[in-house]
Amino acid sequence: MNAGVNETAGVFQDCMLPTLSHELVHQFAKEDVEGYNALRDLVMVSLAENRLKGETVDNREEVIKKLREEIVREEIENIRKNDPKRFEGKTEKTVYAIAEEELVARACEDRLANSRLMKTFIDEMDAKDSRLARAFSNMLSTAVRHLKAQFQRLVDSYKAGSREADIIAKGIDKLDAIQAQFDALLERKNPANAAESDAYVMKMGRGGQQNFEEDKYFARQTDKFYELKEGSYVNVGKIKHRSPLNLIGFPVGSLYFDVSKINKEMKKRKDTIPAEKMKKIPNVLDILS
Repeated sequence: MNAGVNETAGVFQDCMLPTLSHELVHQFAKEDVEGYNALRDLVMVSLAENRLKGETVDNREEVIKKLREEIVREEIENIRKNDPKRFEGKTEKTVYAIAEEELVARACEDRLANSRLMKTFIDEMDAKDSRLARAFSNMLSTAVRHLKAQFQRLVDSYKAGSREADIIAKGIDKLDAIQAQFDALLERKNPANAAESDAYVMKMGRGGQQNFEEDKYFARQTDKFYELKEGSYVNVGKIKHRSPLNLIGFPVGSLYFDVSKINKEMKKRKDTIPAEKMKKIPNVLDILS
């Protein structure tokens, strides 16, 4: 935020999007080995081919393999130099995997911070496995959507027309443009495989993990929500560690509904939220996160 106020950095395009991309790669690696391995191979082959600089070589596959290993070994030495304790107690296999994952995450930073490179990168994914492209794009699009919601809350916390509010509002505009790019890339290229692709998106986007855990008393509280006392809070559930919501800034722990604020808003609208719809909110949060 201070960088944006002082105009010392393109904080949204140059900092937040690359950081978001980087951290989602780590989440991808943790939650879906199959999806990450496909992404890793795509990126590492590309990095190795960049070293060839278009040179024609015999036994290309073997040369690429050796170059991949060379690049990872260089990264291991780089990490050891700059963060000596990073590999303490780690096996050689784990050290190699950590270094390789950092290379992949950093490559995704570079490729997704630029709209032209982003499209090329997603197209490369699509050529390798269309479901992988959809899954990764879906994760990024969802994370950007949540980040926009956080930015909007920041805008609302500042005085309208203030420098801070204007800067954050510009950030939201940039995020809108970024999300539009992701949404465009998510368009189905093969409608015949739509059901299979959507299932794969869910599998890879969530990795089989529950990202939001409903509180055991939440359903019961919704049945009498509008009878609760002013000042009451209802525990909706828990945001899980390394879920997408957690990675973009929401703290791990319980999420609460402020009964007073919701009742006030509903009275303004002369409306209510039916209990049955309210009960679906934890599931929606789990899917969206």
